[in-house]
Amino acid sequence: VLTKDGIIVASFVFEDALRSDARAAVEQLNNARISVEMLSGDIAVACGEVAEMLRIDRFVPALLPSGKVE
Repeated sequence: VLTKDGIIVASFVFEDALRSDARAAVEQLNNARISVEMLSGDIAVACGEVAEMLRIDRFVPALLPSGKVE
């Protein structure tokens, strides 16, 4: 958010782009009956949006790097 004299004059949204082949890769794993779960350090809302785009049913948000290897 950019403010001037306490008034919001602009806001910015940043997001990572998915690789163009990500959805196809997840689909291939699902077709091979390989369970896919997304582990992420991002907040739940962001994880849910990506999981929905990739058709991943299970995701765990807000993990520290050490939590992703446990």
